[in-house]
Amino acid sequence: MAPADGLRGSAARARERRVMMGGATIAGVALVLAYAVVPAGRAWTAREQRIDAASTRVAYLQTLVQRADALDAVAADAERALAGAPRRVLHARSSTLAASALQSLLQDAADASRVVVTRLEVSPEDAVRDDSAAVNQQTSVVIATQSASLPATLAAYGDIAGVTNLLALVGTGPRALFVDRVSLQRNAALLGAPDVVQIVLTLRAPVLPP
Repeated sequence: MAPADGLRGSAARARERRVMMGGATIAGVALVLAYAVVPAGRAWTAREQRIDAASTRVAYLQTLVQRADALDAVAADAERALAGAPRRVLHARSSTLAASALQSLLQDAADASRVVVTRLEVSPEDAVRDDSAAVNQQTSVVIATQSASLPATLAAYGDIAGVTNLLALVGTGPRALFVDRVSLQRNAALLGAPDVVQIVLTLRAPVLPP
């Protein structure tokens, strides 16, 4: 073999070794990135996100603590306003409890008016929810409320005085009620008593959580 051929063969083998070493180095770097650097980066990012979330919660709680007196004052003002109001909204933990309270209220009004109830329906399943928020101008505290509008239908009959008293109790009673429809007609079963009429009331009662 000529010396030149031996030199060329040595150079080729050297290039092959360099290529193999380069490939091994690239593969090693890829493995390190895939199984070490990338997971470490993801873990660091997740940890930073948890720290940010915890910091936000701590800041929120600190704000609540600092504004505790203002919040208590707002609650006290709201309670005094409710206590001084001539009419108050129903408070109940659920639509079912609110329906029971509204049914008792309407039945008591009918009994006090001396009218005979023929139908009294309160549908907790048909309650319409209304989420709203108000801002106290003095403390800039946002007060969120979750109210529900509870529908009811009352049908009864009695004399003119009783029906008039029933309407007065519904319109100006201790609880806030909104009348959607009033229907009055003579009672066909009592034609001999011209002053006896039948009344059908369709109304709604706003309900707030306690």
